[in-house]
Amino acid sequence: MNILLPLIPVMIWAGNAVVNELSVEVLSPGAMSFYRWAVATLVLAPFCLHHSLNIGNR
Repeated sequence: MNILLPLIPVMIWAGNAVVNELSVEVLSPGAMSFYRWAVATLVLAPFCLHHSLNIGNR
């Protein structure tokens, strides 16, 4: 499993490049950046909220 962990960022980066190439005619660069940050916020928010809510319980 440890051998596969370095491949995860590469796959995310490659997927991001493919999505950018496919959406360049549909979205403006500002919209692409906004949606990229929105998805990152939605993915990371549960982990951050869980961590911040558990700190008070210690």
